[in-house]
Amino acid sequence: MNEQLDLKNIIHNHHRFRDALIENQNTIHNAILKSGKPYSGQYLLNFYKKVNAIKDSIIQVLEIDNIYPAFILYRSVIEHYFKFYYGYMIFIIEDNDQLGKKFISDLWLAEFLDTEMKNLVIDEILTAAPITGKFEKILLKHPDLGIPTDYTITKVEEEKEKFSFLSTVEYCLKNKELDDIEMEETYRFLIKLFHEYNHYATFVHGGPSTDIITNEIKNDLRNSQEYDSIFSSVYITADLLSFYLRNFLVSIEKGLDKILPVTRRPL
Repeated sequence: MNEQLDLKNIIHNHHRFRDALIENQNTIHNAILKSGKPYSGQYLLNFYKKVNAIKDSIIQVLEIDNIYPAFILYRSVIEHYFKFYYGYMIFIIEDNDQLGKKFISDLWLAEFLDTEMKNLVIDEILTAAPITGKFEKILLKHPDLGIPTDYTITKVEEEKEKFSFLSTVEYCLKNKELDDIEMEETYRFLIKLFHEYNHYATFVHGGPSTDIITNEIKNDLRNSQEYDSIFSSVYITADLLSFYLRNFLVSIEKGLDKILPVTRRPL
């Protein structure tokens, strides 16, 4: 990462843009509804809010030197960031509302059915009795959802895969030239996030590496590379989202250019 990075300015710009979003939320909401991309617009806005909510939590636990949950939350920020960026890249490439519609309908249904399947597996464990024809039972249980008769468990996995972390990252990096992220600093930052998502998986699952990592830094946490990296990266990530979200909003309603502070790519 660029050692000359002006983190103080990045934080200032991020808060300035977020404050403008909050102050003008009704105007922005109406602009999204009236645009030709209401579902994708809401998708991007929601992920922007989610990333900021997680970022705020990370800063809070870092302030009390509680690094363990910071690692878990940081990994979640990375996944949320790439889901946002995936939506933004599809907006640039396809310029339609299909992504938002698929997220709220196709992925919702796949996620719901997957949860129902896992509930039956839990029942099997609790009762020590096998349940046959699980998926068929679920379809019969929910006629109100209007699930197509040819919908299969394979379809569930296919829909989930479209929004999986690896699928979103692969799509973004494959099309990087369309967003100029071949710029060295931005591209290096995305690759850094990609590697860190893998590195910090152990904290989500409570693996043995968590003890090694935390023991190495616990005596000098504030001066550790991990502390510095997470603190700066969550703000860079949030500021990148501000940059992309503003681009999207101004593209659907030029009048928003006057009320949203100009944001520049932090890298």
